Amino acid sequence: MISLLRHIHGTFLSGWWRWQKEHYDVFAGPQKGPLSRVRAPFGCYFADPFLHFHAGEYWLLMEQFLYSKNRGRLVARRASGGPVIPITLAGPGHASFPCVFEEGGHLYLIPETGNTGTLDLYICERFPDQWRLVRRLADNLDAADTVPLRHAGRWWLLTSIRRSRADDGHRSWAIFHTDNLLTGELIPHPVNDERRHAESPFSAGRNAGAVIPMPDGRLLRPFHDSHRYYGENLGWTRIDMLTPSTFIETVLTETPVEFTALPKLPLHHVSTHSGWMACDTRNRIPYGINRGK
Repeated sequence: MISLLRHIHGTFLSGWWRWQKEHYDVFAGPQKGPLSRVRAPFGCYFADPFLHFHAGEYWLLMEQFLYSKNRGRLVARRASGGPVIPITLAGPGHASFPCVFEEGGHLYLIPETGNTGTLDLYICERFPDQWRLVRRLADNLDAADTVPLRHAGRWWLLTSIRRSRADDGHRSWAIFHTDNLLTGELIPHPVNDERRHAESPFSAGRNAGAVIPMPDGRLLRPFHDSHRYYGENLGWTRIDMLTPSTFIETVLTETPVEFTALPKLPLHHVSTHSGWMACDTRNRIPYGINRGK
């Protein structure tokens, strides 16, 4: 009976308590705007939207957070509308941040499943719902919002890691790299030892979407600029140098002109694909927080 009560408290009751203070809206459309709101069914919200163009249509891969279960799952939906399609992954548990990318004629996915302590790479066997685990990139690693980047002949995994549950929400910036995402050794970057952003309980510096390569050669990284609560704000950096020994980025003081069509803050996530853009905004904040700075 005690076990059952704990389960009910940790899922149904905690989830509906969360409903009062946490909710996100997803928007998607042509990158030059306007963006349209993507409405979630009652009892949940959509977040972490990534775009993919398939069979002549834009698709959204997102987290669907279910209040009744107090956890998220991955889903897909046509940007134009239609049913919400669950994405099949190996194993139960919370899943979010469905970072989807193409390589060598195949479609891959690196989701956030940090509570399992693994960093996994999936390959698509049937779009959009069937994915197969093709490689366990790392064990015993609580990694959040991991994005892959093909740069200078190597694969880079940019992420935020938590070293123990005792760290609570505190995560630090981390990079791993390899010469082959499917077979190569995953090498930790020296920047991991600096523990950048580890002082933030709301994971400031964590990825807020994949790195966006621009036509002029800039590598733009959206990041969580959150200091009072999670999902408070979104900032931008420009990656200036990324080598096996060095990582240098510059925090931009203004939103890049290419992204001025984004909705007003608080932004939480942004992604682009083939001329389209998707984002989400947090529209409920924790109790006792003043929206003003």
